[in-house]
Amino acid sequence: MITQKLILVLALFFSVFQPNADKIIDKLKPGNKTISASIEITSLKANANNTGWTNNSISQYEGYLVNLPLEKMQPEKDFITSLKPGFEKNYFYSLIARKEGNYQSMFDSLFVYLDSSSTYLPFYEQLVFSASATNRLRLLETKLQNSELADKKYFPFVLSLISSARS
Repeated sequence: MITQKLILVLALFFSVFQPNADKIIDKLKPGNKTISASIEITSLKANANNTGWTNNSISQYEGYLVNLPLEKMQPEKDFITSLKPGFEKNYFYSLIARKEGNYQSMFDSLFVYLDSSSTYLPFYEQLVFSASATNRLRLLETKLQNSELADKKYFPFVLSLISSARS
């Protein structure tokens, strides 16, 4: 009797939680944006190269990089190498450095863009993470207090990230 109930409960459990391939939509969630995993990365990169990187395209490519297995990263490294020097190139390199566990390189790639007052808020999250991972939160805080960013609206946000990282 108990065995039959257990079998019935297990059968019900597996029928309820069995994935249905037609109904599953694989979603990625970079930052605060949810995008479909079926984005066409080639056209995203081509469009960004032609018209420039927007916060949305950076977010989409970031989601792609974060979820790409490290062993499949080489074509993306080659693509990033081909980008013009600038914020996007360094930001994408920093994401790869994080995946590789190279937090010093990640911090160095991001820190140089602190004074640019980027409107892409995940930049500050990644910067604070890398500063925390390399024990450079004090350096980051000192730089913030002496930079033009101190007059910008992102200063309280970055300070709260630093405070949170210290907790």
